[in-house]
Amino acid sequence: LKLQFLYLIAKSPSTFNLQPMAEHSWLTTLLAPVNVVTDGVAWVLDKVVPAQPPPGGAFKCTILAAEEIDWAKRAAQWSADSYTVKSTTKGLEMAEEYRFVEVKDDKVSVQLVVGYDVKDDSVIVAFRGTDDVLDALRDLDSSAVEAELSPSCICEGEMHHGFKLCLMRVREKVINVVDDLLRDRPSAKRLIITGHSLGGALAMLFSVMVVRDRPWGELGAAVMENVRVITFGSPRCGDRAFADACDAALGSRYVRWTNCDDIIPGMLKGVPGLAEFFGRGYVHCGTPHVMVMPDVHHAATRECYVAPNSREELTPDFTWRRRINEWWVEGIQAGLVDHEIAHYRASLCCLKAAE
Repeated sequence: LKLQFLYLIAKSPSTFNLQPMAEHSWLTTLLAPVNVVTDGVAWVLDKVVPAQPPPGGAFKCTILAAEEIDWAKRAAQWSADSYTVKSTTKGLEMAEEYRFVEVKDDKVSVQLVVGYDVKDDSVIVAFRGTDDVLDALRDLDSSAVEAELSPSCICEGEMHHGFKLCLMRVREKVINVVDDLLRDRPSAKRLIITGHSLGGALAMLFSVMVVRDRPWGELGAAVMENVRVITFGSPRCGDRAFADACDAALGSRYVRWTNCDDIIPGMLKGVPGLAEFFGRGYVHCGTPHVMVMPDVHHAATRECYVAPNSREELTPDFTWRRRINEWWVEGIQAGLVDHEIAHYRASLCCLKAAE
């Protein structure tokens, strides 16, 4: 796990102007032997697994439409609300009502809110991210298992066992709550499914299941014609075959937002050729929008890049030694901070929209 984490940090360029922790003398002394070890690991990696530039070369800065950025901002707010709303609530700023859903036992702790936005007659399903020990244990349970999202929705390939377990525990309850909401709100015409971190993974998996199963029949016919899936800082959920199956089901309806320094989307990729030992070799799906600060000295603006997977493909020109030595302490700081849902909301506010 430590080597896999070093591998990840080696590919995490820090765009935040944070004070390096190693400037503190006591910490410099403490980290000296660790730096010797990481330098040796970097040297070995450069010899055995040399860094390769991503396919396609450089990436294009994309100016998005104001409507798409607005949807992302609203989805980020709903994702943030999934952490704080702990009961059924009415009359909130971002939604007319929230219906609180929780499944907690000795294996999982899944929370989400199902809401209704009167502005656009939208049903909202927002999954909470990692928030307690059980969530963390499910995140770490990355063994590959059959990609069964429901008895009638079995996809090709293999998927993350922990995420599958969470979905299996909560799917029927969410379907029933949405069913009740659709009966109370017959004017609903759109379904927005969102989430942050672990919640982003569950949002994507739940979306694939409902798109393929259409569990609400005629009652949900209108909303199923207009489904949007928006996630923030979502990890990889399965292998290449599974990602292809998810893309086939969701198509352009799934947009995956990633802060460039967020370490979570880069996990579970695995060292090339050594996936069984260092990570699972899982693959992202969806349309990626990577938010990058082009200049750390002017961090008030972010640009959006379209990249094949996530932020690590944005920096093809590096060596393991330089990245590990330069960023292994500071990169952890920046990577964890950039994963917070508050940072996603701040990044979206910095994006420039097309005029």
